[in-house]
Amino acid sequence: MTRDEVRELAALDALGLLIESERLRLREALVADPALAGDHSADRALVARLASEMARTPLPAPLYDRTLAAIAAARPASAVSLASRRRRPLVVAATFAAAAAAAVVLVVARSRDHQPIARAALAAGPAHGAAELRAGGGGTIVVRLDGLKPAPAGHHYELWLLPAGESQMSAVARLTPSAGHVEARFKLPAAGTYAAVDVSLEPDDAPTTQPHQSIMQAAFSPA
Repeated sequence: MTRDEVRELAALDALGLLIESERLRLREALVADPALAGDHSADRALVARLASEMARTPLPAPLYDRTLAAIAAARPASAVSLASRRRRPLVVAATFAAAAAAAVVLVVARSRDHQPIARAALAAGPAHGAAELRAGGGGTIVVRLDGLKPAPAGHHYELWLLPAGESQMSAVARLTPSAGHVEARFKLPAAGTYAAVDVSLEPDDAPTTQPHQSIMQAAFSPA
């Protein structure tokens, strides 16, 4: 991972938005970078402290709205860590209450970006789980599966998405179960909406044009 990618994961972790596999990747990266690890610890403490202060001191609605507008206007397209945001003059807070409002609004904004917008339940025999489409990061899909047997020799599991209004599936990524479990997040193949998700069993040398042997398939419904 690049340092910017580590900063993004650290920011999402401070907001409680990481899946388990991402938390493990972040933990490994922070062990290798003590400076980022220190920023990450400070960010978590800052969010907790400011959120606590806001709970005790509600901010007047006009000031809250102005803070939200300032963040929305200054927020860069790519995700950065709370530490780098804290060092940039994104919001000039005249009081501690305003600073607390900025932190809480940031939490809310990030949380909304990474909330599921569509879900699909997946099941086939002992294998079961779910897929979630999320708007954050340009569009992602989070997949969680349990009870998935290892793929036979020379084969692998492939994740597919069906774009809305189309008949051809788009390949997303290979899925590799660990002790029967899969938990992963992937970028969407392209911007747009998706109607269904598919998990297939594929020969390792097969072209990823369409599912070879569908194992699980389900339609998305609004979250």
